[in-house]
Amino acid sequence: MPLVLTPVESGLLDQGSKAYGRDGRRRSPHNCLQEWLNADDSSEWGVLCNGSTQRLLHDNPSLVKPAYVEIDLSDIFGRGLYEEFAVLWVLLHASRLELDAEGRCRLDAWLALGQQSGERALNRLRDGVQSALEELGEGFLRHPDPANREPVRRLESGELSTMDFFRQLLRLVYRLLFLCSAEDRNLLFPPGVGWRAWLLLVRM
Repeated sequence: MPLVLTPVESGLLDQGSKAYGRDGRRRSPHNCLQEWLNADDSSEWGVLCNGSTQRLLHDNPSLVKPAYVEIDLSDIFGRGLYEEFAVLWVLLHASRLELDAEGRCRLDAWLALGQQSGERALNRLRDGVQSALEELGEGFLRHPDPANREPVRRLESGELSTMDFFRQLLRLVYRLLFLCSAEDRNLLFPPGVGWRAWLLLVRM
């Protein structure tokens, strides 16, 4: 597995502060390793580290949208974050890169599993967003609440186009998704805060 080490003083991992390769072209340490992984069929994983930050890279044909896992070593060791260190140990242990009979390692299996899970989650999310748009849109237009008369009037008069109405619904749905995800991770409120705080966030 290729390993690129740079000193902390050399700057950011994405900053082209040095010339690498025979052509003398200035490359950032990240791009240097990424180009190597893309060109070398025998290596699909690589590690980049400057003593403070460490990245795990995979063969990726797109240099415009880099994909990597970054670990803040200075934060983990500086604050004694044991749980984060345990994740780092599990992820980058030497056994994760041992090849099986098919020439694949444990990281390859995790990557494939993550891609499959992401596709399934994306499909479920798409269906859920569509269902939420239909339910909310029909509710706003059909519910007898006086507050719903104004959007109905604007739609009937053409003042509000159906596309603009759709965009507003989509914005509301994604706001709810964001809030639900943040709340699930206990990132919104301290314990004991009631549902009224949720209403204030949705109305923002």
